[in-house]
Amino acid sequence: MARRHYLECSPRRRPFEEPTGQRYTGQVPTPEALEQPGVRRRHMTDYIAFIRPEISHIITEYGRAAIKRVCQELYATGVRATPSPWFGLMCERIMWKMCFDPLGDDAPDWPWAHVKYPSVLAQGEEPNGIYARYCQERRVQDEGIARMNERLKAQANAAAAARAADPNNKYLVTSPAPLQHIGEPLRVDTDLDIRRALWNLTISKPFEECNAAGPFEVEPKVPLEWYVFKDLAAINGLLPPCIAVKLNATNKRVFVTIVESAQVNPAVPVREILLDVWEVVQSWAVMVNALGGGEMNTLFQYFLGVKARGGLLWRERAPLPMQQ
Repeated sequence: MARRHYLECSPRRRPFEEPTGQRYTGQVPTPEALEQPGVRRRHMTDYIAFIRPEISHIITEYGRAAIKRVCQELYATGVRATPSPWFGLMCERIMWKMCFDPLGDDAPDWPWAHVKYPSVLAQGEEPNGIYARYCQERRVQDEGIARMNERLKAQANAAAAARAADPNNKYLVTSPAPLQHIGEPLRVDTDLDIRRALWNLTISKPFEECNAAGPFEVEPKVPLEWYVFKDLAAINGLLPPCIAVKLNATNKRVFVTIVESAQVNPAVPVREILLDVWEVVQSWAVMVNALGGGEMNTLFQYFLGVKARGGLLWRERAPLPMQQ
């Protein structure tokens, strides 16, 4: 539905009511006079107050909002300087749209299409001051954001380097995503499958009967960063190369597993070592989950206690499995 000429429109007594049928009775400047910004803006303000009396007290706020929107849109397109007449006309058109679009089909169309100004500065012409100040403020803001992004990037890189250098990360794993994208090959957790097979072969009991969360897995209810992760390399330093204690960062579980790449001395069955280490991890988890707070040993401290009491002595029973 085509919009009507602005002088054919009439106000409403209340929003969402039918128009009253009244017509604007104020002075209408000539087309030539309307090319003057001051004349056009006074007439436009009077007309908005007539058609939409409910916003007559905040017309200035609509003007500020229109200026802000024009500045944002110009800046986003890369324009950094603009003539004052053209900038002012764009603000007026946006203000008109903001004021009258809520009226829907009853909204008056922009009536002064004949008013046009060059959008590019002429040689020697001063750019619009409002937009120039906006650009300066945005430059300062953008430079600040860029500096902050650089600092954050540097911090992230430093953190990544620290993580890469941390020997504990060798024993930190994550679980495969449960959902795959269409066309992606299904990821298989080989280690979990091996542990499940070993569990069925050596223990053959439900996990809940063995204080386990999974095959040779426990789920300690303590902050794992402090109680486990920071000592993973030290813990594994107490073990033969064929066995490892690891932390799953996805499900927050600690587990004991076999290191497939290690050569195994048949004099000490790997399963025997696996069960010995599992017993230590399991008993520690039972202890910390039962206490639920207070002073508790970390997993490494617990391993050291077991060692001090004569445990973890596979070296004395047979030569250690050697790693290639």
